[in-house]
Amino acid sequence: MRKLEAAGLGGLVEPPPALLPAGEMALQCWAWCEGWRPDRWPIFDALYPVPDWHLHIELLRVIRHETKR
Repeated sequence: MRKLEAAGLGGLVEPPPALLPAGEMALQCWAWCEGWRPDRWPIFDALYPVPDWHLHIELLRVIRHETKR
């Protein structure tokens, strides 16, 4: 992004959108559990209540898939 700005083309690329709260929580869970660790999810939920576990698990699956690349 800085190279584009230095070339005078900084306005061509917008910054990425902010994560939704569910995405932020999934990233927090991934970091706290140190990756795909379903055995740690109940402890995470006790500390940081997850409002929608179906969505949360789906987001964790996406993170797992993307980190395997």
